[in-house]
Amino acid sequence: MAVETLLSFNGAGAFDEFNKRMQQVINDLCQAVMDNARANVGGAFPEVEASLHAGLSALVQQGMIDGEIGADAWQSFMAEWGSGSLMDRLNPGLVDYMNSELWNPLREANGDAITGRAKGPYIGLDGMVHNAHTGILAGRNLEQLRDFPWFRDWMAKVRLPDDAFTPKVPLHFMRDALESNRNLIMDQLNAVIETFSFGDFLV
Repeated sequence: MAVETLLSFNGAGAFDEFNKRMQQVINDLCQAVMDNARANVGGAFPEVEASLHAGLSALVQQGMIDGEIGADAWQSFMAEWGSGSLMDRLNPGLVDYMNSELWNPLREANGDAITGRAKGPYIGLDGMVHNAHTGILAGRNLEQLRDFPWFRDWMAKVRLPDDAFTPKVPLHFMRDALESNRNLIMDQLNAVIETFSFGDFLV
């Protein structure tokens, strides 16, 4: 029986080249979203700005390319979702936070306002162990106390920053960066698919 090859397709070569082009586009998109996220922070959280990073994670065996944007600073939680009486209760991680050792159970009496803790050690959002030495402010709404001169004097005496108990407005810097670039992301990815020349790998 006579067999004649009509054409051959270099599938491995096509996949490798397509993968390279897609990685480049995704990397550029990650950088664009990260720059947008940094602009959204707007200097309100310098630590968050400094910790923003973007990169690729190529899972070759699964044929997957993951574009990743993140912020490692512990303040990023507050920057995204706000804090105290201004925090966004739509935060998907809020329930876990409220059920963790980080949450101050005395806050329940003051809604979401920043509240003084009971006497003793506790773990802050920064992951460090702190100590409410006297517990004299336990259960007090610290956001309201900021309005009193004696309280501001006390804050200065113990070297707390002026905004220590100031509620933070949620910036949604990461969510908004992704949303504002959604069309760009889809257009760029579709462009790679639509313009890739599979014919170059016919041999």
